[in-house]
Amino acid sequence: MRRVVPDNSVLVAAFYREELERDGKRVNLTARAQPLLTAILEGHVRAFAPYALLGEFLKVSRDKSSTRQGPSVITLEDADAGVRDFLTLPIIFVPETELAERAWELTRHHGLSPTDAWFLACAEQQQADLWLSHWQKDGFAQAAQAVYERVFLLTDDAFRD
Repeated sequence: MRRVVPDNSVLVAAFYREELERDGKRVNLTARAQPLLTAILEGHVRAFAPYALLGEFLKVSRDKSSTRQGPSVITLEDADAGVRDFLTLPIIFVPETELAERAWELTRHHGLSPTDAWFLACAEQQQADLWLSHWQKDGFAQAAQAVYERVFLLTDDAFRD
């Protein structure tokens, strides 16, 4: 069975409306993330993630529904529903103790942030496709592709199960 490690950016796009501008055009990341979410939900792929995904998803959900720095992007009710649905996903969480040594190597030698390194280390360990939403400013996609050949981006690659 095909294995995938969805980055938080992919799952956020799957649960909350996400768009970005690329080459002067609006890209609907939510529409591009839905097939991967459906494949996970229907058991067509086996999904893995580091436990760090839990904290990341909760943080983004809180930030999107917060009014601390201006108007919220989503309602608290939408955030509640998104978190509730996210927590039911059949994702196999890999303990960071199994990933820590490789995550450190990726951070130290390849310039990945510790957070990003957990996801790449997980994909490598599980021999899974690593899915990211888009080319991010921090260079995660470029750094990941330099050391692992199975890195895909929603903006460039259509997910097909």
